[in-house]
Amino acid sequence: MSDQRWVGRPLPRREDVKFVTGRGVFFDDRKQPGCAYIGFLRSPLAHARIQSIDTVQAKAEPHVLAVLTRDDLPADGRSLPLRGLPMPDDFQLSPVPVPLLAGDAVYFSGQPIAAIVADSPAAAEDAVELISVDYEQLPVLTDPL
Repeated sequence: MSDQRWVGRPLPRREDVKFVTGRGVFFDDRKQPGCAYIGFLRSPLAHARIQSIDTVQAKAEPHVLAVLTRDDLPADGRSLPLRGLPMPDDFQLSPVPVPLLAGDAVYFSGQPIAAIVADSPAAAEDAVELISVDYEQLPVLTDPL
């Protein structure tokens, strides 16, 4: 029962000093020449049909390098297979494709609809605000039964 002596006691952390003294380096602090940044327009609705997506204003911004919707992705690159946890050999699950960007509909709040590539995080964030999506809101499932 030697583990009980640690219960309720603070654990020593060596990495904190550099962060609380302002000397820490975070991933976003690292600037590489030619680095681009990505921002995502995400659905505010849990279930909706996408009627149209207007990206014209976002594409016209000077610091925006690309604006991508599902239609801009190659057919074989529109989704990734989602594999579950390892299961016993007698219990097989098929991989479920997970769309990178929503197509004709969104199925959860926060689902990515468009990706904006820009030369700064602020430019990507600003361009997200310039994309307009016309949604037809659909009923949501709130009971698993």
